[in-house]
Amino acid sequence: MSEPDPIRRGLARQKPVYRALILDAEEKVLRTEVLFAQTDAEALAMARALAWQFDIELWDGLRFIEQIAAGAGQK
Repeated sequence: MSEPDPIRRGLARQKPVYRALILDAEEKVLRTEVLFAQTDAEALAMARALAWQFDIELWDGLRFIEQIAAGAGQK
């Protein structure tokens, strides 16, 4: 049996790779945080907890999930 080509192997990712981009007021990236989550819902909850002072963009690899406004996670 032959091994799949490297391009197809790279596209068939098994686990999500979530990143939270912390944005400044001009929507420039201040820093990124890797989020160790299994699902979009879990990653969104983690990202909302980070959004206390800055807007957050949540990504899974190249897939944009959501932008969260600063303070959205506060009650």
